[in-house]
Amino acid sequence: MQGLWREAELLHQQLQCGYQEEVLFHTASLGAAKRQHILRLQALELELDTVERQRDQAARRNAVAEAEHRALLQETHFLLRVLRQARETLEQEEAWFQYHHTAAFGMEEGG
Repeated sequence: MQGLWREAELLHQQLQCGYQEEVLFHTASLGAAKRQHILRLQALELELDTVERQRDQAARRNAVAEAEHRALLQETHFLLRVLRQARETLEQEEAWFQYHHTAAFGMEEGG
């Protein structure tokens, strides 16, 4: 009977060692997986920070471009008004010149 008892005790010890090894293996595997996930999360956080910085820079560049566009539009409208006024002035001067030239020419022919 003692032989069976010792054999059962030996099997029990072997099972306990096997369970402990299994626990250590899974603990190590979980630790490695946890470290990999932490590293991946850190990489994703860095990538997110980079993308957010790029987005903010793009937004600032866009705001500057929009301001420049508005300024150019205002300048274009101003220049169009100046050109329109210059054209109108030239047309008035030409009409005045033609009127006076015709009137003066007409007087010379008639006189």
